Amino acid sequence: MTTPIKIPAWQGALNIHNVPREVLREFYGDKAWDVRYETIGALVYYEEKLHTIVFIGNSQPGNGSFGRFMSWKEQEALEAGVDLMVAELWNKRLKRHLIFKRGYKATKKGNHVILRLRKRA
Repeated sequence: MTTPIKIPAWQGALNIHNVPREVLREFYGDKAWDVRYETIGALVYYEEKLHTIVFIGNSQPGNGSFGRFMSWKEQEALEAGVDLMVAELWNKRLKRHLIFKRGYKATKKGNHVILRLRKRA
């Protein structure tokens, strides 16, 4: 039996669905940016009214970087006047944390959570 290789997300390139980040970048195009913050690696897709975190990984879980990263992205979205979504969130513990501790709402379609920051007309 072989042992799976553990590659830190920010170095290597696989997301939780084992889709290479290059493929995600190809799919999302120029509006997707690799973002690095402390030990966090993420792929964020920027649209006019929505910023979407498509992928997020932490090479050292438990060091507080995730909370600081999310606070930074939430503040960035607030200042830009857009909503912030975390897409395809299959980690149930993380999903509960974002909903109950950070104020996100589950979407009706897909396995996403969204933080409504955009001012509605």
